[in-house]
Amino acid sequence: MVLVTGGTGFIGTHLLERFAANGESVRALVRRTSRPRSLPAGVEAVYGDLASGEGISDALEGAHAVIHLAGVTKALRPQDYYTGNVTATRQLAHAMAGRAIRLVHVSSLAAIGPAAPGAPLREDDEPHPLTHYGKSKLERKRSFAVWRPTPSSSGRRWSMGRATPMSSNS
Repeated sequence: MVLVTGGTGFIGTHLLERFAANGESVRALVRRTSRPRSLPAGVEAVYGDLASGEGISDALEGAHAVIHLAGVTKALRPQDYYTGNVTATRQLAHAMAGRAIRLVHVSSLAAIGPAAPGAPLREDDEPHPLTHYGKSKLERKRSFAVWRPTPSSSGRRWSMGRATPMSSNS
C-alpha cells in the first residue's frame, strides 16, 4: 500500500490516476471539507489533517511507502506557509518514526532559490529562497533531513525530488 499526501492537488491527482490505472494499492490522505473531491476508482480515502496530526497514524497502517506531495502554495498570511508546509511535515515525520516505510518527498525549486544568471543550479548550491513559500519549503525539507535514519539501522529509506515549474498547459 502506498499512501499519497496531497492527492487532490495538481500532481497528486495525476499520480493517483496512474496508480489506479495500474491496479496499484493506493491510499490518499484527504481533509474533511464541505465539498469533498472525488478520487479515482480504487483509491482508498483516509481522512486526516497533516497540520494537526489527526488521522496520520491510521493512514500509515499497512503502508510500505509514502509519497508526500501535500503543501501550501498560496496563503493569506506568511505563517500559513509554515503551518501547512513545516508543521504538517513534522507531524508526518513523527508519525512515521519507528515504522519501516519508504518516503518520497517532493519539494519545490523555490526551496533553493533562483540560479545566478547564466549558471544552472547544482545540488550543492547554498539555498537562498526569496519568498515565505520557498523558505517554508526549505525548512520542510530540513524537517525530514533531521528525521532521516540510516537504512542499515532501521530499514527506512527516503528520496527527495524538486518539482520544476508546471502548469496545466504543460
